[in-house]
Amino acid sequence: MSRAVWFATGTGVLAGLVACGGEDLSRVLPSVEVQDGVEIATLAALPDFSDPAYQWTFRVLESIPTVTANDERPLVFDARSLLPLPDGSLLIHDHTAAVPLVQVGPSRRSPIRRIGRSGEGPGEMGPWLTLAAREAGFVVFDGSNRQLHAFSRDGQATGSTRLELSSTGSGAQAAAGGFLLNLLRRGDDEWHRELAWVDPLTGRDEFVARLPTPSARAEPGRIQSGRVLWRVVGDAVVAMWSDRPVVTVYSMRGTRLRELRLPLERRQLTKRDIQEQIEHYGGIARSLEPGPAALTNELYAVGDTVFGLFTSALWRSADDPAFPAGQIWWRLFSVGGEYVGVVRIPDGFRALGASERGLWARVLDESGYPIIQELEIVRSGQDSST
Repeated sequence: MSRAVWFATGTGVLAGLVACGGEDLSRVLPSVEVQDGVEIATLAALPDFSDPAYQWTFRVLESIPTVTANDERPLVFDARSLLPLPDGSLLIHDHTAAVPLVQVGPSRRSPIRRIGRSGEGPGEMGPWLTLAAREAGFVVFDGSNRQLHAFSRDGQATGSTRLELSSTGSGAQAAAGGFLLNLLRRGDDEWHRELAWVDPLTGRDEFVARLPTPSARAEPGRIQSGRVLWRVVGDAVVAMWSDRPVVTVYSMRGTRLRELRLPLERRQLTKRDIQEQIEHYGGIARSLEPGPAALTNELYAVGDTVFGLFTSALWRSADDPAFPAGQIWWRLFSVGGEYVGVVRIPDGFRALGASERGLWARVLDESGYPIIQELEIVRSGQDSST
């Protein structure tokens, strides 16, 4: 008996087939029951990180240098996000530049144009932008300044709208022709976070779903106590509170589709663990205290059906090996609850956005310069270069 799991992204296949024999089947497929109309998918156990049957790696499909020794002006200083446009060009957000958007042509050798201006005033863009394509061009959600900026196909600004959101919040992702926002709202007796969909034409927001709330033991302001995480994965949204091994899957309309219960246990931070984190990460680690740590600190979309759970020396389960400081992995799961495997993340990696064949990311070359690469995930042992 075997089970196949496909990585799909856009119209293409991100990677191959995961096939497991009967002995391994219970380690990959969840048991599923239905409670109140919602699927509960429970994984009994996960394979060891070192198990080669579940190891994946990145294959480079395309590589774009952002700076060379003779450049008077780099193509991009520090890319934060990227959007492929229908004409084959790429729209890149460079959050350090005075002109924050760079449109790069299909040749990738030089910019077609640079678009917009950084600032806090009307029509200006802050450091946190979310990009979305539309038929008439593209639209930008500016989370810092609470504005929507619309542009034509040739990069001309066609209007900016100041958003009158019904509450405050942070975080945005493109979805369903608009933007999903993580909003902080006041209920009858408490504050909570929820997802709202924002119409890019009117700026109006509509409730989608309430996000997971902290566990009773969580302490506000302590990163090791966890935080709410969510990510658009294809036509679904996955969300969790990062110290609880439970992932909720919603439809774009906010319907709760299933709950994924993962066999992960919180581990106890020791003084030695904390000192190692301080030596590697500095200030951010000084807020850590001995005691329980959250399981993860981020979710990533890996195509239309698979998401990655951030795993490192700090953010890991009690059963995981002690990774060297600075080493980062993603555990890979499907939105249906299957366990797919693990992939090691390159040094300097920053996920920028999805492509039809995989994903775009910022990595560092051998000299430490940032480069932009299109990557797909393949079985370990396959050729990892173009």
